[in-house]
Amino acid sequence: MPTITYKGPRRTGANMGRLGWWIWGQSREVSAEWLEANRVAVDGPEFVIEGHTFGPKSVDKGNDGIPDMGWKKGDILTWMEDNGVNGSSLSTKKKLIDAIDAHLNPSEESINKAEEAKIIESDE
Repeated sequence: MPTITYKGPRRTGANMGRLGWWIWGQSREVSAEWLEANRVAVDGPEFVIEGHTFGPKSVDKGNDGIPDMGWKKGDILTWMEDNGVNGSSLSTKKKLIDAIDAHLNPSEESINKAEEAKIIESDE
């Protein structure tokens, strides 16, 4: 069983909301399922976790390095920024994936418009 120890800034302990009251330095045995379910709250500097390693945050279902629905939204947005694709954190994952698909697989119409723009620029 993994153990988790609170090592946060409050030496007297802290009320961690749904996780309950934690005393500084006190260890608790928890299940791996509990850790995964509470990953957002415990995967940080306030807790020391022994006997468990978190898996990757995003799962690349296609194993091709291109975002898909297995990726976390934050990882998708990072990929988009790194690759020059416009996106908003207010968009759903589906809309972000669609924008990436449109960027990687442009329609024939958009390719023709881009070629026309190049021809016009070269004539000037």
